[in-house]
Amino acid sequence: MSGCTVTTGTLTDRALGRATLARQHLLRRSDMDPLTMIEHLMGLQAQAPTPPYCAL
Repeated sequence: MSGCTVTTGTLTDRALGRATLARQHLLRRSDMDPLTMIEHLMGLQAQAPTPPYCAL
């Protein structure tokens, strides 16, 4: 990995919470269209160990 800096560390609880909110587009308005946003959020939900909730 030449030219690439890799940092290791642990996120604080606050930083982890903020990262989670940002990933879910809950920190600021998004210009993403509704279908694309739903697909994005369903993709995030599908990463959970239980099946995604698909009753949208």
